[in-house]
Amino acid sequence: MIRLGSLSGLPVVLAGRMVGRVEQAVLTGDGKRLRGIVVRQGLGAAKWVDVAKIRLIGQVSVIVDAKPTRLPDGVDFTLTTVKDTGGMSLGRVTDVYLAQETLETVAVELSLGLFERLSCGRMIARTFAHCPAPGDPGQILIPCGARLERLTAPRQ
Repeated sequence: MIRLGSLSGLPVVLAGRMVGRVEQAVLTGDGKRLRGIVVRQGLGAAKWVDVAKIRLIGQVSVIVDAKPTRLPDGVDFTLTTVKDTGGMSLGRVTDVYLAQETLETVAVELSLGLFERLSCGRMIARTFAHCPAPGDPGQILIPCGARLERLTAPRQ
């Protein structure tokens, strides 16, 4: 699995040359897969690499097949709040996990609040649905009773 947050800062390489660093990874509007990455070289303008032009996402770099282009509309989409299907607010999305081969979203990392984060650590939900709401286009719904997996051990 690839952690979306781990992509920030990675060098973007085209034909053996660095063309910038990943500033942000962007999901599709339904939150189901990677749409592309925002790349920046120094103080220059932010550029865009569509997912179709990404050849490989590794642990130390991202290899692309084409030069970064102008940013498209809607590259600011992120998953934000988490509710259960009963309407209860559970917390916030802190990261997203993608399948290495397909770049589809396979899990979301949740912070259920400060007390829960200190006592239980962060949690991962593998069963979820993107359900935009007025004023919150990045809302995630988790079925009532869905199993959450512990990501980190509680702090001592």
